[in-house]
Amino acid sequence: MRVEEFMENFVDQFAAVEEALDEARKELNDADLPDGIGPLRLSKVEIANIVVHAGGFTIDDRADKTAAEKQNESLIMEGLDELSEQLYLHQYPDTVSEVMDDFHRDMVSLIRLIPSLMRPLSPVIRQFKVETTSRLSTSRKFETLLSLVEDLLDDLPDETPNYALRVLDEVADFSECMTIVTEKTEREDPVPANDNVAAA
Repeated sequence: MRVEEFMENFVDQFAAVEEALDEARKELNDADLPDGIGPLRLSKVEIANIVVHAGGFTIDDRADKTAAEKQNESLIMEGLDELSEQLYLHQYPDTVSEVMDDFHRDMVSLIRLIPSLMRPLSPVIRQFKVETTSRLSTSRKFETLLSLVEDLLDDLPDETPNYALRVLDEVADFSECMTIVTEKTEREDPVPANDNVAAA
């Protein structure tokens, strides 16, 4: 499928995407949640799956795809990834400080419901309050937050309620969106400008 064809089809299908997102959110929040928890948000992966399937896009598994077909498919997937991330972020307030306030309220609710989380959540709550002055410092704040939450999720006991896992996953997903991704490329060391050798 060409990019232009896909875009025309997707515009027609976008109402179906929105309807599928609304249904998934309703199903998520119709669960029996304790006071102070919710509304829960869909994860980035859940939104991406809905966007791809409700939008009518399927990966072409043919082995004989041309270079142009592969490029079109790559462009479509890149566009869908971007759209999915924007739809994910659209679930949150407009400013980062408002999002941090919401997350802080969520953490307080979790501690009230599961007092054993007070100690592991304390570093996360402190990180919410870290002030940033640039896009780079904001990215570093969220890199740290993502690392803290991922470590916490790895150490939680098996009996941790699903709603607690979802709230923590929301923090991790949002932090990942706020982190500047840099590609690591293998580079050869530069050729020295002289042949001096460091003393042994």
